[in-house]
Amino acid sequence: MPPFAEFAVTTNYSFLRGGSHPKELVKRAHELGYAAIGIADRNSVAGVVRAYSQAKELDFRIAVGSRLVFSDGTPDILAYPTDRAAYGRLCRLLTVGNKRAEKGDCILQLDDLIEFAEGLLLILIPPRPDIEDAAATLKRLSPVAPHSLWLGASMLYRGDDRRHIKRLTQLSNQHNVPLIALGDVLYHAPERRALQDVLTCIREHATLDNAGLKLQANAERHLKSPDEIARLFRPIPEAVEETTRFLDRCRFSLDDLRYEYPHETYAGFATPQDALVAFTEDGARKRYPEGVPPKVLAALPFFSERFFHNVLRGDAGVIGARHPQGVCALHTRKADEDILKGAVERMAHVKDARHIGRGDDDRVRRARGVRLCVKEAVGFPPAVQPFFNVSGIVGGRKLGHLCSRL
Repeated sequence: MPPFAEFAVTTNYSFLRGGSHPKELVKRAHELGYAAIGIADRNSVAGVVRAYSQAKELDFRIAVGSRLVFSDGTPDILAYPTDRAAYGRLCRLLTVGNKRAEKGDCILQLDDLIEFAEGLLLILIPPRPDIEDAAATLKRLSPVAPHSLWLGASMLYRGDDRRHIKRLTQLSNQHNVPLIALGDVLYHAPERRALQDVLTCIREHATLDNAGLKLQANAERHLKSPDEIARLFRPIPEAVEETTRFLDRCRFSLDDLRYEYPHETYAGFATPQDALVAFTEDGARKRYPEGVPPKVLAALPFFSERFFHNVLRGDAGVIGARHPQGVCALHTRKADEDILKGAVERMAHVKDARHIGRGDDDRVRRARGVRLCVKEAVGFPPAVQPFFNVSGIVGGRKLGHLCSRL
């Protein structure tokens, strides 16, 4: 059985397009003996998490990618990151497209991909029958992604497969771009074709009777065995072999993702503390447009200046209030655990700071909630207690990651 990895896989996370759950696709690929499977949903990476969890259970490999669908006539392109930095660029690319469109849509142009193409492996899927439309895209992408660009070849039993492969081979030779075999999968097994047709009708606002050519021509958009793939691509066996070479370059895994606290920005302020005070006061004004109540106003200097500064020492931690007698702090910095503990122990309102710290395992540093037992009515100004009940006023856009109601 020849080794084979499938990279054009659409899951049900491509809304009203994919007919199978990521776990079903991963499980089926494992049963068929695939070397790996690449999850590439439409302008999204949403399906990879469920696929990843199933792959971990089966000790099976998946590749993380996305199917980029463009609004400027560019043919669809599969994008797979080679490392953590490239994955970040892929996510930023998708964010650019999502910000331009209404919820549920994504507006991308080829120029956007060119801007974020570094570290991405790209598979251009030429449209049928106008395969020549892909030539202009190849000319633009070849200088941007040298040695990281492929032409996707698929055999979909549409009657023109042989002619399509011949034209693809010519295009590949003209632009010195290798061919790679794709199944262009929409569901894990042929019996899901009926469900996929229903999804298409819902998306196109049609019925099964009048949907016509909007439906798939057959039930061949499922995962096939490597032997079947080898038979289909007998005229171009190098395209099947290319799938494993492509897989070798897909080095990124969701295992590479770790919590990384963002750098605190305070442009226009002398220090992060000055920014914190200003953001707190701005949040209070937005929360109370008709005027900040005197009790809350009196508590603002204590909360923003004394509490944050003394407890966190300007550190990037997270504070939230559950009620006046319990404050939960999340502390993620490794070097200053003792500083934090010492600062808290010296505060008059704290009677037990023994549990300051973090929870670590072998691979992932985890922030652990710390409960500070607070002495009632000791060390707090009278206005502080009601302030904890409205602590959400500093949980706005700029300080949402610093302070939130727990």
